[in-house]
Amino acid sequence: MQDCFCDGAYNVVVDGKKVMGTAQRWTRVKSTESRQIVFAHALLLFEADLNPCINAVNQLYLACGIEKSVKVSAHTNLKALAHARGQTVEQIGIAETLSRLYRDELVDLSE
Repeated sequence: MQDCFCDGAYNVVVDGKKVMGTAQRWTRVKSTESRQIVFAHALLLFEADLNPCINAVNQLYLACGIEKSVKVSAHTNLKALAHARGQTVEQIGIAETLSRLYRDELVDLSE
């Protein structure tokens, strides 16, 4: 997706705009060749004010000598998506759904 921050293959895009980005890192467990661990995360924009967020990213890129800039127009958040559909973030139930999926589907590695 062009003009968005941290552009990657697994962005979640709605109506042509990035609403969530994901990242992961796989590594083998040192004591066991056949076992792997994955660190994964996602950044989901709920009600973010996109202007200062994108400004901060562009300032960071500039400070790091990265010759790329990102545009607010390439991004959205859940609040804007819900509002465009005549709903609130609470009505679409994403927080409850993510909480349930986390609780029901993910493996506890501490066991």
